[in-house]
Formats: sequence, structure tokens, C-alpha cells
Amino acid sequence: SDVRRGRMPMIGRPHPANWRMYEKVSLHGVIILPKEGTLPDGPAALQLFYDTLTAAVAAIDGVNTSAIIDSIIAGCPGIAILTEEYRHTQVETKHFNQLVAADALYLAQGAEEVADVLGRLLGGSDEKKEKRTAFVERFIRPRGLGISAGDATAREVEKIISGHSSA
Repeated sequence: SDVRRGRMPMIGRPHPANWRMYEKVSLHGVIILPKEGTLPDGPAALQLFYDTLTAAVAAIDGVNTSAIIDSIIAGCPGIAILTEEYRHTQVETKHFNQLVAADALYLAQGAEEVADVLGRLLGGSDEKKEKRTAFVERFIRPRGLGISAGDATAREVEKIISGHSSA
């Protein structure tokens, strides 16, 4: 498969705090985007962030749960590469364990398992799609997918102010 032969183009999206270590990366078929570390906090940066996730076959992460959660919110399958080196930011975190309990992400022990998952996804088999949606509905958007986080927050603040809070 193209995945096993390294022919699949890849986008590396460094964490905004660690982008400098990728400045000199020059690998065939690998694009570092954005070139300089940036949070997706403005319209153009947010659009680029969203576009890379929605166009991706999967988001692969071995360090931090937030990247996987961002990908799942965007509808992109997440693959976590389990390593002892990053155990503290993976299996020892609450969100990672919530993702595992929800069976919302693919777990891989190394490159060979990542290639297997990518091959299945490219072949149209995504057995975790509904579980990702359920995770987003339960943990990320419990007030509903059609209600923005800002609107949900405003409604709760209004309830508190009016004395009708359930808290």
C-alpha cells in the first residue's frame, strides 16, 4: 500500500510551543504547517487548522491528548501512538482515559500499527466513527451539536443571574 511505502503525503502540525524544533525538517512528502508556531486563534489560522483536519485521513499524535480531541471534534479519526516516554501526557491523563473508555480513538504501539489503521481508513473502514460522534456529543457538546459553546455558556450565566440555576 502507499501507506507502507511512504507515499502518502503528510502534514506535520507542531504544537505552538514546540514549533522551532521543526524549522529545519525537510522530508520528502512531509509538510510542516504552519511553519511558525501559532494557535488557531484568528480567522485565517482557525480556517487553516480546520481545513487540515477535515482534509486529513487521520490525525496521528503521540504526545498530547488535546490534539486528538481537536481532530475528533473536526470529525477526523485520531490515532494515538502509545509510548512510555509520553505516558504522563497520555495514559495518565483523564481525557485520554475518557477517549479510551469511549473507544473513540485508535491506539497504536508503533509505525506498523499506524500504517494498518491508515490502510483501513483509506479503504473506507472507520469502525470508530459513531463512537467519535458520541464522544463529542457527551463530553464536548453536551447541550447539543447545534448550540455553540458561547450560546450554551450565555444561557447558563443567564440562569444563574435569574436564580434558576441547577448548580
